[in-house]
Amino acid sequence: MAYILLSLGREVNGIMFLKRAIALSLLALLSVFPVAAKAAVARASIVIDGHTGAVLSRARADSQVYPASLTKVMTIYLLLEEMKAGRLTLDSKMAVSATAASRPASKLYLKPGEKISVKLALEALIVRSANDVATVVAEHIAGSEDAFAKAMTLKARALGMHDTTFKNASGLYNWGQITTVRDLSRLARAVLRDFPDYSYIWSLSNMKYRGHVISSHNHLLKKLKGAIGMKTGYIRASGFNVIAVTERGGRQLITVVVGGRSSRERDRTAMALTETNIARASRKAARLVAVPQPRPAFYPNVSGQPVITATPRDNASPIAQSETKPTYQCNSIKTNASGAWMVQLGAYTNFAAAKRRADDVQRDFAQLTEAAEAVIPRVTCNGNTLFRARLAGLDETSARSLCARVGNQNCLALAP
Repeated sequence: MAYILLSLGREVNGIMFLKRAIALSLLALLSVFPVAAKAAVARASIVIDGHTGAVLSRARADSQVYPASLTKVMTIYLLLEEMKAGRLTLDSKMAVSATAASRPASKLYLKPGEKISVKLALEALIVRSANDVATVVAEHIAGSEDAFAKAMTLKARALGMHDTTFKNASGLYNWGQITTVRDLSRLARAVLRDFPDYSYIWSLSNMKYRGHVISSHNHLLKKLKGAIGMKTGYIRASGFNVIAVTERGGRQLITVVVGGRSSRERDRTAMALTETNIARASRKAARLVAVPQPRPAFYPNVSGQPVITATPRDNASPIAQSETKPTYQCNSIKTNASGAWMVQLGAYTNFAAAKRRADDVQRDFAQLTEAAEAVIPRVTCNGNTLFRARLAGLDETSARSLCARVGNQNCLALAP
């Protein structure tokens, strides 16, 4: 075709006709090989309020797209469902079949016959986006990947994802595996809502395997303020994709972008959409209650009185009032007789700083602290009056997960 058009161009001896002939030739080639045209991938996006599900921004939200490795969010959903039902634990072992081991990269390069733990599987699915691990999970839960894909689709319908069909557990290309960004946002909200004790796994930035440290493909964990992670993905047919969850100031956003022309463009788009819409999201306010504190034997001179009031009196010095970091922490482990777990976020020389710390953590990690209550006990240690920043009313998993997210050097999980 190109030869004929170029010949016609020479015959009329017209430069403009020649340019048009070349352009027509290129268009003909692209019509034969559409997947080679990167620019042909259309971008779709949506931003929803994580607390309410309200749509704050959308572009082609209901257009059919290939989910790529965002598929693994549903694979993880069903894996967490097995754990919630008590059929699996983090230490449960899953066998690697020859089929699973043969899956193309990205992968852990598992060997047929070896076994991996559920904990390793979760890490590998999120950090490495391992296709071989996705098949291991599918075969362990459903017997085969085909059966697992049918279970994925049924769960999608139950979650309101009516425009989604799954054909495999990994997101590797299959013409019948389709979704929309609206459905993907529903999936992200559902997995955070239904498995709050495991919300910390989405922020995993690296993992250790066979003596090597593997880093996440999700660079938004470092670039986006308040990012708590989720999942990235790519196949040629869909472009570069991401589900990004952000918590900031008591607000939560779920941003989905599919069809980026590069990982950097995808990240820039997700960041811009998040920054544009974060102030429009609903705020989940922290709760503050008065809780009497018992007097344990290992705390000298503890007042034992409720220290949170409607108008607390700050007796700290002007220097102490300006401090925003813990200035002192006693060696005591806990004063907790409530029957629930709590976390201690530091000890401060004034009430205002301690309260501010508890409020900030509760707003920034709203999913983990939804059932928590801020408690600010006043104690005297070695002649110093201190105020402890605490969040009470947690279960063990939430308390430990919160400290892992905040940083264990700045957080103590306290058992009842």
